[in-house]
Amino acid sequence: MGRRALAIQADGVDPTAVRGAVDRAAADLGRLDILVNNAAVFLVGAVINVDGGFTS
Repeated sequence: MGRRALAIQADGVDPTAVRGAVDRAAADLGRLDILVNNAAVFLVGAVINVDGGFTS
């Protein structure tokens, strides 16, 4: 049972980019059994100053 994976970089707050990433994965792999969204935010500064209003 061969397994394949595909890493695609996309802006997770841009619906067009997300749709494009899913479409590319489906086209390259034939079908999607699982989709992992590994998004992260990198902030520089004291945690006490973070207001939670994350934007890209």
